[in-house]
Amino acid sequence: MLTSILRDLRYALRSLGRNPGFACVSVLALALGIGANSAIFTVVNSVLLQPLRFQRPEQLMMVRERNLKAGFPQFSLSPGNYLGYRDQNHTFSGIAAFGRAGFNLAGGGEPERLVGTRVTPDFFNVLGRRPVLGRSFTTQETQLGQHRVAILSHGLWQRRFAGSHLVLGQTLKLNDELYTVIGVMAADFRFPARAEIWTPLALDLENWQQRGGHYLNAIGRLRPGATLATAQADLNAIAARAEQQFPDSNAGWDTTIGSLQEAAVGKIRPTLLTLTAAVGFVLLIACVNLANLLLSRSAARRREMGVRSSLGAGRGRLIRQLLTESVLLAGLGAAAGLALAWAGTRMLVTLSPNILPRAAEIALDGRALGFTAAVAVLTGILFGLAPAIHMAKTDLMAALRDGGRGNAIGFRRNRLRSVLVVGEVALALVLLSGAGLLMRSFYRLQSMDPGFDPHGMLTFQT
Repeated sequence: MLTSILRDLRYALRSLGRNPGFACVSVLALALGIGANSAIFTVVNSVLLQPLRFQRPEQLMMVRERNLKAGFPQFSLSPGNYLGYRDQNHTFSGIAAFGRAGFNLAGGGEPERLVGTRVTPDFFNVLGRRPVLGRSFTTQETQLGQHRVAILSHGLWQRRFAGSHLVLGQTLKLNDELYTVIGVMAADFRFPARAEIWTPLALDLENWQQRGGHYLNAIGRLRPGATLATAQADLNAIAARAEQQFPDSNAGWDTTIGSLQEAAVGKIRPTLLTLTAAVGFVLLIACVNLANLLLSRSAARRREMGVRSSLGAGRGRLIRQLLTESVLLAGLGAAAGLALAWAGTRMLVTLSPNILPRAAEIALDGRALGFTAAVAVLTGILFGLAPAIHMAKTDLMAALRDGGRGNAIGFRRNRLRSVLVVGEVALALVLLSGAGLLMRSFYRLQSMDPGFDPHGMLTFQT
């Protein structure tokens, strides 16, 4: 069997070599279709399918507050409420709080603006990650006056300290205050997104007890055996007690819990699924186009197939040979498509690093390569099966006789080609209509009047 397949492959290579124009056009069309699908699948796989790079990520939950009566379906936590959830719950092994912060880094090079995060000391323990260099924060370092310590991201460490292990103990000037570096996180640790430096969340006693200001985010790790439903009920019971105890600040407030995975990628999922459907249409159009090309080519190969049939080749054997050629074409297209997929994923990451979550984790891996191989095989069968069956069903022996090209054969071939053309045009119209609507929506968003003159306007934070 293996010898027979290898013989088919050698014959397919010789056949394509005799028709370099047809081979080049086919490989280019398939490279575009398969490459686009591989690129989008790489993004979908890295962003939506791969688990977050934390210990037991399915146990990690985002904890938020809400007040439906006031029109807040999802809101940050107040410090006092956070402490209540952290200390009184029975379903979480730990709940950590964090808040965004901006830092002006000066000294030791060009000044720059850093995206930072202030965190409670159990933040890294809840996520199940520790610094690869140095240590995490202690409880004492969350007290005002002892909070000027910092943990660096891997990128900031490489950029500012050239990856030197002597960074521990060095000082950074952040917002005109000196912070001591105590740790460095791994290269794949990016939470929250774009964070480059982490410092302790230090508040005085009065601020820790206040419940009116909601500005903290919280993440919790479920205990083994706990479910989202039980955790929701547990925290809502705590919220109900707080509402009775502090009616002025807590009236109408309860909690909402969701997985960290959904919080990280939920907003981008519809966009990526839409892109997946769009590139699927592109591949279908390429398959229909190639099926038409193969049907056109079949007229010139009828005599060849007639000779093979007269030498004893059965209908199944002829179909296998023709499918081998189409799968070989798809394989060559997939090889070229992988280069396009790599370039496409790099372009997506470069154009939208702040829009695409987990952008730094996007890369071609074994799963993406397996997907490309599977698409290549299925594509080869998809566009090669109908022409192969059509050719095998015709009177191949008649091709050896003069006048063997009857009107009935030509009519059947033209009818199948007409069906394929109609399908191709229909798919193209759907794709072009969707692209046109998307471009129109984008244009209208860009030309929408914001109510003021935006030219020359800047924003800043203090």
